[in-house]
Amino acid sequence: MSELKKRTRSSSVRQGVQAAAVKAAAMLPLDLEGIDSAILDKLDTLLYKIESKLRSIEAPSLEKVDSTLRELEEIYATLEMPSIDDKVRATLKIMDTTYKQALQAKSTLRDKLSTAIAILEEKYVELEQTSFERMDDAMGMLEKVDSRAIIDYTIDTIDAPRRAALAGAKRLLRFDELPEQWQENKYILSGYRFLSSKTQCFKSIFYVHNESGNIWTHLLGFFYFLAVGIYFFSGENPYFTTPSPSTNGRHLPFVPADGYDKLVFMVFFLAVYKCLLMSSLWHTFAQIAHEGTMKCMACLDYVGISVLIAASVVVTEYYGFYCEATFRNSYIFATSMFGVAGVVVPWLSWFDQKETRWLRITFFISMAASALLPVFHLALIQGAGPTLEWITPLLKSMGSYLLGVFVYANQYPERLLPGRFDHLGSSHQLWHLCVLGGVYFHFTAALGFWERRYEFGCPSGFEGIAPIGGLVPM
Repeated sequence: MSELKKRTRSSSVRQGVQAAAVKAAAMLPLDLEGIDSAILDKLDTLLYKIESKLRSIEAPSLEKVDSTLRELEEIYATLEMPSIDDKVRATLKIMDTTYKQALQAKSTLRDKLSTAIAILEEKYVELEQTSFERMDDAMGMLEKVDSRAIIDYTIDTIDAPRRAALAGAKRLLRFDELPEQWQENKYILSGYRFLSSKTQCFKSIFYVHNESGNIWTHLLGFFYFLAVGIYFFSGENPYFTTPSPSTNGRHLPFVPADGYDKLVFMVFFLAVYKCLLMSSLWHTFAQIAHEGTMKCMACLDYVGISVLIAASVVVTEYYGFYCEATFRNSYIFATSMFGVAGVVVPWLSWFDQKETRWLRITFFISMAASALLPVFHLALIQGAGPTLEWITPLLKSMGSYLLGVFVYANQYPERLLPGRFDHLGSSHQLWHLCVLGGVYFHFTAALGFWERRYEFGCPSGFEGIAPIGGLVPM
């Protein structure tokens, strides 16, 4: 509350001044019968305007309006008097005290009131003008402060990447030398690039820095799974070309993989390629001195993760409900919608923020956890035992991913020993290795799903197809 409000709204002060004004007014002989109602209305309106102005002005401005406020402060005590008679008496008493010479020159009550109103109007204009001037001064000060702060912040924001780029052209940087937008893991203390061009970033693939392990783990993984994919879809692959041997003493007819089987595996491989390649590109450009490019590459990395999760879940749903077209297609459609969300959401501005790191992790875990619903559904229709046996090969993949999420989310081991794992052994590198393990184990599990697609996915049909070796050790 402002200083004037504290003074005038205090009940003891107000009541004291008001009582004195009433007492003084009562001593004045006053006959309002001959006074025009317009004059009385004008006085009442003016007093109300003064009251409203005094209520609205803040203390810092009021403290500067010294002489005007001292004169109006007494008037404020009369504003809540119940009748216009009391207000007129009190106003004339105050005016007579302050402007005795001006009022004594007037012989009639009408003239005295007119003079008092003129004085009050003059003081109200002074009060209003002074408050506007103080407000303008205050706003001017705020604008100067805000402008200086904005200019300083802008210069620092623009200049920090320039300084870092100049230093980064000569050497690797420390964490505290990076601009704030590029500071990601405070436990990795050294070995940072900060490069001005995409060409320099590509060249950095071939020398050592703290992103080298992140780039090469997934780049080598990309080439490995590219070779596996080429072999898998070639004529040399026994999984799609070799007839089935006997099972339980019976010879089952050869049931080759149809186009949908190949399509499901193709989608899985493409998702793996996208994830690993986008990850390598992101880490290649993670410290480029262009924030837009850096954020774009980060979003592509997130999209790659989303697509891989969705494709992995689709493989499980496709073979789990191999002969149940309605359930199979419904689950695949729902997972595809999750995948679409995983492609769109990373481009929202809030997603790639340091403050929302936990939200990104939760988002990806939620996508993966969507696979639990079809698994529970399979347990209901196939039985818990057979479903557990069928899903067991996936446990290695799930365990690998969960281990990776744990070390990545907690930034182990560099959190325990900052600076010791700057170039080798950081949580992100371990996370990359866990992703490779998760992909490999999911692929081997998918091969098992294909071999048992009629035995488990169509329990009322074929009795099963025996495993065929030769591609990936089981």
